Amino acid sequence: MKMHALALTAALAACGGAPPTVPDAPPAGSCEVIDPSTLSGTSTQPKPGPGLSKLLPGRGPGPALPLTLPQLLSMTEVPADAQWRALPPGSDAALVQIAQDANAGPPERARALAGLAIRKTEGAGPAIAALLLAGGGEAAIRRAAARALAAGFVAAAAGAEGDQAPALLQVLADPDDQLREAVVKALAPHAGRDDVRAALLGRQGVEQNELVKEALGLALSPKE
Repeated sequence: MKMHALALTAALAACGGAPPTVPDAPPAGSCEVIDPSTLSGTSTQPKPGPGLSKLLPGRGPGPALPLTLPQLLSMTEVPADAQWRALPPGSDAALVQIAQDANAGPPERARALAGLAIRKTEGAGPAIAALLLAGGGEAAIRRAAARALAAGFVAAAAGAEGDQAPALLQVLADPDDQLREAVVKALAPHAGRDDVRAALLGRQGVEQNELVKEALGLALSPKE
């Protein structure tokens, strides 16, 4: 292409004509600066890509407080401790009633027991202990009762008012292997109490189930 242009120029010069004037080309890569304030309906902020919008601040996770008792009992996710504590005082009697209701669903009853433990409802310990000690009771409810007692109704020292550790120690010899395992795991945070540690050591000497033996070993191991 360049050779053709040179030949055309040379031919024009030979004929006496003046070479054509070629306007200067704009520099390569030049761009026009646009004032963003002159544009309407546009934003100068970059839009977050897929997945990045979750990192933007200002949107706290979880449902707002407070929720009603039926809402807490039917939530798909586990309610937060603060949500249980936000319930009005009258909810405690309803939680006890639900936990004791044999016609209620086991998941609902177990969640009611968890709520009582978190709220540390005064006077609920004996009712929960009765569920634990009911030999003919539903196994899942007995395990939930063991966890609830250990979480909310075991005192720092033996003999304290409202202490329900004796009920938990009583079922260390229960025929249900899964219940014994649940009780041992529930008592593990209280293994520093002399009576609890002595009971766990005594059970360790006679326990035959491998899962319970493993739980006993972990409960009695030194805590860092």
